Amino acid sequence: MSKLKIEDITAICDSREQQPLPLDPLKVITKKLDVADYSAVGYEQLIAVEKKSLNDLCACVGRERERFDRMVKRLVEYPYRAIVVTDDWSKIDLKQYHGTLTPIQVYSAIMAWAMTANVPIMFMGTHQRAGLAVARMIYIAINRERRKFA
Repeated sequence: MSKLKIEDITAICDSREQQPLPLDPLKVITKKLDVADYSAVGYEQLIAVEKKSLNDLCACVGRERERFDRMVKRLVEYPYRAIVVTDDWSKIDLKQYHGTLTPIQVYSAIMAWAMTANVPIMFMGTHQRAGLAVARMIYIAINRERRKFA
């Protein structure tokens, strides 16, 4: 089997995504995804990565909790799944987010999703770093899948 080059992968960005991540060096197409914001062509049933800002995540802890819980349950069906947050974890301590939730409420929800649903939640700090992480996650997932059938 030939070595997969990261620049040969085509990522999918959900057409509803308001602020797409830079996924260089992946090629990117835009189309509607059933679950999450990012996947890859040919791997739509295997890879699902949801992107959130801290404010978005806090809305999911609060007023959008039921909807987000349903989305997390759908994420669990994917072997390669993650929630990537474009902000720093430390912003929770500093309460640098909108809304009335306390930091402990935010932490508790994040831990519950990570532990009970087994969905990694990664705080990447910046939009750029989140893009690099998602590109690398997609590359790793595809490489693992290709090795299964080598």
